[in-house]
Amino acid sequence: MQSQGLQGFKSELRGFAAFPDARMVIDDMVHLEDKVVIRDTCSGTNTGDFFGMGSTGRGLAPEEESVG
Repeated sequence: MQSQGLQGFKSELRGFAAFPDARMVIDDMVHLEDKVVIRDTCSGTNTGDFFGMGSTGRGLAPEEESVG
C-alpha cells in the first residue's frame, strides 16, 4: 500500500484496526551508504473490515522489504 500525505496515512492506519493482534518483527536491517534496507514480517488475524473486504478470521504473515 502506498498513500499520499496526511489523509492517506490516516486511511492506512484505519485499515490496520482490522488486525487487533498485529505484530511486526524486524528480521534484518542493513545500512548501505545513504540508505537503510529493512526486511520484516508482519503478522495478525483479520477480525474486521480491511479496505472494503470483510472479516475472514484468518491469520496472515507477509514478509516485506523497505528501502529508505
